[in-house]
Amino acid sequence: MAKRKALSVVRRPRPQPKSGKRSGFKPHLHAIPQRYLDAANSGIENTLQWLRLTQTPSLRNTIGNRPLKDNSKRTYEKHFRGLRHFCSIIGDYESLLMLNGPLGKTPTPPFVPSMSSRTLFLYISYKRLEQGRTLCDESGSPVNGIFGNQVQCVGGWNDPNQVQQLLSGVVALHAASGETGTGRYEEKCLSCIQKCQNGDSVGCGFPHIVPCI
Repeated sequence: MAKRKALSVVRRPRPQPKSGKRSGFKPHLHAIPQRYLDAANSGIENTLQWLRLTQTPSLRNTIGNRPLKDNSKRTYEKHFRGLRHFCSIIGDYESLLMLNGPLGKTPTPPFVPSMSSRTLFLYISYKRLEQGRTLCDESGSPVNGIFGNQVQCVGGWNDPNQVQQLLSGVVALHAASGETGTGRYEEKCLSCIQKCQNGDSVGCGFPHIVPCI
C-alpha cells in the first residue's frame, strides 16, 4: 500500500506597513483642508496683533524637554494633530497658538495663551459621540464651523483612556510654555486685555491673581 505524502503548510508572509508609516496610522483623518488652513493663517496673524504678541522665528517643541518614551510622544502628537484640525474648523485661533498652529505661528513663551477649556470640552464630545451626530455646546446649541456649516461628530473614541491621554498631553503642552497650573483656571478677561492694550498693567480691578490676558 502506497504511503501518503505529508501535507506541507505554506505560511503567507504578513503584510508589512509601508516605509515610514505605522500600521493603523491614518494621517488623512487629521488633514486640514486648504481653505481652513488659509483662514487659520489669517486668523492667527490677527490674533497675534490683537494680543500684541511677537512670533517665534522657529517652531518650538510642543512638549519641551520632558523625558518621554517614544510611544508617549507619538500618542501626544496624535492628539495634537486632532486638536489642530478641530480648532481650525471652529476658528479657535488662540488655542492654535499653543499647538504651534497649523502653519507655525507661535508667540514667544511665556506669553502663549492657554487653550480654551470650552474647546477641549467640545473636542472630547466631537470624538466621543457617535459619528454623524451634530456637535452641540454646553447649552445644547449646534456648533458651527467658520464657514457656517454645522460640525458633525466623528466618533471613534470608545476607550475612555483616550480622554486621559488627551488631557495628559494638554498638561505637557502647557507645562512646556511655563504654565504649570499652580492656580485655578480662568478664562481670559476682555476688560483686562483692553486695559493692558491701553497701557494699564493693573487689569480690570476684579479679584484676579494677575490680569487675565
